[in-house]
Amino acid sequence: LNSPYFHGSSPSCTMRFWYHMYGASVDKLELGITHDSDMLWRSGYDAIWSMQGDQNDTWRQAEVTIGARQQFRVHFVGYVGVSYDGDIAIDDIEFLNCAGSGLHG
Repeated sequence: LNSPYFHGSSPSCTMRFWYHMYGASVDKLELGITHDSDMLWRSGYDAIWSMQGDQNDTWRQAEVTIGARQQFRVHFVGYVGVSYDGDIAIDDIEFLNCAGSGLHG
């Protein structure tokens, strides 16, 4: 899941979201960020948060500092095992204290 492009953020910019990872075949949920010319993932992304494995059948909240950045985009990447016995979900994604941010693209 990819966010729209942001063309700037404040030093206290954070991202808050809820996640649910349940089942034997759940591997990892990762939040990555790309900068400036890397917008199309051509050179990968920097992982800024991750959670590994079954987190029980409950929703949990995460808050990740993004900080002051120029142009950027965030990406959720989910990894699963070989079985169908597992689910990863995200919900209620918010960007907080990101004054000066703007979306485009």
